This record gives sequence, C-alpha cells and structure tokens, in this order.
Amino acid sequence: MPQSRLAPLLAFVPVLGLVACGPPESEFVPEYNRLWCAHQWECLDKAQLTFDGVKSAEECEEKSIAGLADWGNGCVYSSSAAAECLIDLAALTCPAQEGALASQPITCTAVYLDCADAGDTDAGDTSDSGDAPKDSGEEPADTDPSDTDAS
Repeated sequence: MPQSRLAPLLAFVPVLGLVACGPPESEFVPEYNRLWCAHQWECLDKAQLTFDGVKSAEECEEKSIAGLADWGNGCVYSSSAAAECLIDLAALTCPAQEGALASQPITCTAVYLDCADAGDTDAGDTSDSGDAPKDSGEEPADTDPSDTDAS
C-alpha cells in the first residue's frame, strides 16, 4: 500500500487515542470518497476507467461525491466508527483477481446508526439505511416487496 494513502489517516491516530472520537461528519464523507476512489484507481483497469470517463483518482472523487450526498440522512453519525472505517479503508489492498476491488470494510456499515427507513437498501428493515455505499457500479437489486412482477 502506498504510504501516501495512509499519511492523512495517520494524523488522526494520535488524536483518536486521546479523545476517543473520529472525524466530524463533514470531513468523513469526503475522506471516505477520496480513499475509495484511490482504491479504485489502484486496482481497476486504467483503460476501462478512462473509457468510463475517469482519468484520475481526483476525477473519480469529483464524479462520485454527489452520489454520497444522501448517505446517512436520517441516521445517527458515529465518529468513532467513522475513524475505524477510514483506517480500514486506507489499509485495503487490491485482491489477487486482476481488475477487482476489495470489499468495503465491515466497519463502514456502523458509521450511520438508528436510521429511518427512507432510502433503505433492504425492504422493511429500519436499522440500516446508513449502509456503506455499494462497492461496485452494479445496479441495486429490486427490494420492493410490493413488486410482484414475476415475468
């Protein structure tokens, strides 16, 4: 792992030990986005990324930050979980399978808690609308229980 990806997070480590808290929410989402885009840029095929209109990790950040704007709306933010998420995200390495991404760290699912059901990723469950953003560009599965289309 390039040391440059860990440097910003290492600045948090002494602070985390002293005050047992993490970054404010206003800093968490942009840092999460920066680290995830860096991981994508490091692991995915550059030709495919360029074809998809992403020519750098910075351009990935610019294009994807808007998609994170609603992440955690209606939830309680846990700064200590956010700190763990960022540390784990910075430690991700590319999987052995070429062109694959590592799974999102499980710690990132605990950043937003006690969420309202609005925007939830799985029907009927009110506990996790703060799920970490999906780690791929795949379309989410249809989870609407009222959809009975069996075509």
